[in-house]
Amino acid sequence: MIDMHSHILPGIDDGARDMAESLVMAEMAVAGGVKFMVTTPHGLSSPFNVPFAARDSVLSDLRHELKRHNIALGLLPGMECWSDEKALNEALAHPECFMNYRTEDPKRKCLLVECPPMFDLPMVEDLLFQAQVKGIGLILAHPERHPAFRRQECLLMAMMDKGLTLQFNAEDIRKRRWPWGTERVTQRLIAGNPTQIVLGSDTHSKDKRPPNMALAHEVICEWFDEAMWQQLSWQNPSRLLGLQG
Repeated sequence: MIDMHSHILPGIDDGARDMAESLVMAEMAVAGGVKFMVTTPHGLSSPFNVPFAARDSVLSDLRHELKRHNIALGLLPGMECWSDEKALNEALAHPECFMNYRTEDPKRKCLLVECPPMFDLPMVEDLLFQAQVKGIGLILAHPERHPAFRRQECLLMAMMDKGLTLQFNAEDIRKRRWPWGTERVTQRLIAGNPTQIVLGSDTHSKDKRPPNMALAHEVICEWFDEAMWQQLSWQNPSRLLGLQG
């Protein structure tokens, strides 16, 4: 499995408090079957606005500690940004915010964006157009948590048809404690365009949204089948991150 959304880097935003907690989270992720995790601290116009240099330094430290403790978890760089034009423009100036950005493959640009509750989901449609003009692929983080999610099903489906990828939180799928109708909307969005869906833990600690992607496995297989689970948890993220081939 590939976890496309995490706050495992220690002491850098509202995620892991320290290195010890990061290591526990990494062990939990591996125990649940995760092979790769994209580290996505809050940045680019979000309240935390984590600097790239700080992310890279902490990412390097955590990789070193994982190796020292024989924890087989691959960490990839990323950033969770707000879904506004300011963040998009800053992303172009700082390509290191793109998911698994590599200087030898500069054409592949994939950005994780969050639409906070105070933002309207329709503004993501305008951002999607701007991003595509600039050659950037957008992944919308946990749309199921937005208060307008159920009302904007048609808009989300239309944006997926235009290239938007949705990232659902594994714990949200597993808990199934959403308001009436949200679960059915999620199912329909996945069924309507499964190539445009990925999953993430959005883990913030070993207790708050734990880093266990397997939480969603049983539900996805109940809704669909094992083949769909493999597509959402491995095939789609591998393609977006450039891990195939």
